Amino acid sequence: MRNWFPISRRDKARQIATGAIATMVGSIVLSRAVGDGKFSDRILDAGRKTAGGRIWKR
Repeated sequence: MRNWFPISRRDKARQIATGAIATMVGSIVLSRAVGDGKFSDRILDAGRKTAGGRIWKR
């Protein structure tokens, strides 16, 4: 993901990519832990929206 950013912003890009990946992994772990289909889907959706917002908000 960091290659989507200009070279001058690589450090910031790396930070954003790391945060997005951590958010996605956390969402997966939590969604599996709750075991409830609808709640699990809401957790995944929230993680997807949050990670996506971090990536495209430059």
